[in-house]
Amino acid sequence: EIQPENVSIVIDGDTLLLKKQNGLYNYTFEAPVPQMPFYLTANGWDSPEYTIQRHKTPILADLKMQLAFPRYLKRKSKTITGTGNAMIPEGTRITWRIEGKNVERLTLSTRDTSLLFQRHMDTFVHTERLFLDFPYTLSTSNPYATHFETLHYTLQVVKDQNPTVQVAQILDSLHPNQSFYTGQAAD
Repeated sequence: EIQPENVSIVIDGDTLLLKKQNGLYNYTFEAPVPQMPFYLTANGWDSPEYTIQRHKTPILADLKMQLAFPRYLKRKSKTITGTGNAMIPEGTRITWRIEGKNVERLTLSTRDTSLLFQRHMDTFVHTERLFLDFPYTLSTSNPYATHFETLHYTLQVVKDQNPTVQVAQILDSLHPNQSFYTGQAAD
């Protein structure tokens, strides 16, 4: 196999020597890389001109979860911002409202399911009612980057339990016919 002794890259009229490692020539562009044309040259031969294409990466800009609690709890709805983690009562309805930049698809994935959020301009919306713990990931995609930003969260579900009442009888040692009761009620 015949290789040139030196290979250079020409960017904006500047000629830079490529490094040779294990029989391959390479050059590392330093970020941020502007969109620009370049070509390679070696032993009087010039390659066709190439252009570096720069694409925007998909990122999440704002994360909000609206929590609608079960009616019997008589709690007002609550909005959590900036995180996808929470501890919620069983039966809570969660609506995610997420703003994205350069995002075309936002995917919610669990251990066995992947769902796409509904898109409205740059806002992505999805609703779930939860009865079990819900570990999930959110990942952003566009035509140039699939699952670029992947974030892991967990919604812990607090099970509803039956009310309990504990009562203890205390006998009065001075008056045997008299009793006192102490107790605790919980829901």
